Amino acid sequence: VVGRLGGDEFAVIVPHGNLAVINKDARRLLDVMRAGKSHEGKIVPLSISIGVALAPAHASNTTELMLLADLALYESKAGGRGRVTVFDEEMLSDKRYRRLVERELRAAIYLGELDLHYQPIVDTDRSTFALEGLVRWRHPVRGLISPADFIPIAERSTLIDMLGEWVFRRACADIAHFPGLRISINVSGEQLKRDEIVTMCDRVLRETGRLAAEFIIEITETVATAATPEILKRLEA
Repeated sequence: VVGRLGGDEFAVIVPHGNLAVINKDARRLLDVMRAGKSHEGKIVPLSISIGVALAPAHASNTTELMLLADLALYESKAGGRGRVTVFDEEMLSDKRYRRLVERELRAAIYLGELDLHYQPIVDTDRSTFALEGLVRWRHPVRGLISPADFIPIAERSTLIDMLGEWVFRRACADIAHFPGLRISINVSGEQLKRDEIVTMCDRVLRETGRLAAEFIIEITETVATAATPEILKRLEA
């Protein structure tokens, strides 16, 4: 039985399955996805991450089984996608909280619960020459959440890419309200490890009609000092 849970997540129920059979089937599915699908005459590569939990070995009810499979899926995504991970007891430390925050943050992006706050960047003559965009999360229960509480969790998976695109799109929309100023955007070191950031920036600029010169990409000193040639190439792009 296969069912869609929401977004890009699906659940597969295998009755009377044992771990060896499930692992074999899951890896076969990974291979099929890696082979890609034909679209308009071109092969489009695809990737998935799989989390596995067993009943009754890991859980005795449906709700708990789904939670444990979800934790295993989180581990697969954190490991770089294209992996199969079977639930392990060690995942029940603080990962349950992190996974909850990740799921809520993903929903917050779609539901419009994020804000981009701006603070001025001043020159030596105290004139404002740019604005720094800082993302905030308006949680319906916990109120305004600082990025320090959710950015590190987003960085443990590719959710940071989705969040980064939301921030850049919002900045592109807002900059029209600040003529003569540029907007500075914080970019995570995890984003810079993947080529997607360059593709995303080009796409968003093209779709919004904004210019790259209107924005400043800001990175931390730690990221700058540890930058690899690949990261420097992406920054130059």
